[in-house]
Amino acid sequence: MAADGHVESVIILTKTDLIPQDELARKLAIVSSVTKARVIALSNITGSGFDEFQQVLSPGKTYCLLGSSGVGKTTLINRLIGREAYETKVVSSTGEGTHTTTRRQLIVLEQGAMLIDTPGMRELGIVGADGGIAAGFEEFVSLSANCRYADCIHEHEPGCAVRAAIEAGKLSEERYSSYIKLKKESEFYGMSSLDKRKKDKSFGRFIKSAKKHMKDR
Repeated sequence: MAADGHVESVIILTKTDLIPQDELARKLAIVSSVTKARVIALSNITGSGFDEFQQVLSPGKTYCLLGSSGVGKTTLINRLIGREAYETKVVSSTGEGTHTTTRRQLIVLEQGAMLIDTPGMRELGIVGADGGIAAGFEEFVSLSANCRYADCIHEHEPGCAVRAAIEAGKLSEERYSSYIKLKKESEFYGMSSLDKRKKDKSFGRFIKSAKKHMKDR
């Protein structure tokens, strides 16, 4: 979504004080291998990585923090402005984030950059982001040119170069699952309301038919 909106993304890995340095290095390597975006690891507790993050913020530009509840967005803002201006909560005992920020708010920082804090996201609907998905999964797009069928969706079609690469261990099964999931989500959100109703009705009929078949058996 950011790529299609021509928004420059920065991925921030927070709470690095909770894991050993070798584990952090491994996670940084994994994230950096699947994105062209800048990746910054920081800790609001130790301050590690905080200076690097501050250097990203340029005067006159607007930045938006996006992420699940409890990842440290508001804590990061409090550190940037040098005081506990906004309320934060301790992450729950289950490890799940707790909603603290309930509204979007624009904060003007001392150096002139503007930062928007947002409530934690539960869902982000991907609408018409085919270009962004293709940019994030270039290896799949490149292999698609070798598929037997031009309209191959890389699931069960014979002669699929993407599936062949996965079965040969050349591509990650996990990356493949993410790619297929995002493509389907983008296509679904891009459908009209009428198309969605037709799809839902068709799926409902399939479920009814399957239940009847199982009952008859």
